[in-house]
Amino acid sequence: MEIGMKIGEINIIASGTGGRSIFHDQMEFLQAGDVEVGTKEAERLAYDLIGEEWGELEDEPKWYCEDNLNMIKEALDLMYVTAQYLNVTIGADKAYQCWQALHTNNMSKCTNGKLVKRADGKVLKGPDYKKLDLAPLLREIRNADNNN
Repeated sequence: MEIGMKIGEINIIASGTGGRSIFHDQMEFLQAGDVEVGTKEAERLAYDLIGEEWGELEDEPKWYCEDNLNMIKEALDLMYVTAQYLNVTIGADKAYQCWQALHTNNMSKCTNGKLVKRADGKVLKGPDYKKLDLAPLLREIRNADNNN
């Protein structure tokens, strides 16, 4: 696999997961460990794991090192335990819906299909950008759950 692959190539790889998201893959791991989601204990453990994995990522040589394979692994571990936190608090389906909302919101920073950036590379908010408010989505999801 090349580092500089095109977006279409990434989509092919992602579609090979059977349409599952990182949240659904991570939930499979939780189920294999008989983790009881929705509990304060599971939430606390996931929160602590995020801190642990962040520390391991910070301990790695910086991104500009020639051999950054372990840093990549630690970044993936951080993503995995972050998905775990979302899974134990709101579930895989809800986490995925929130992820989609976040992505759509981030894409609203584009102007004419392109990101506008400062000289240092920081992305600026475009004129159509609105702050993401997950509360309505989470209420909608919770209401749908209560009606089932």
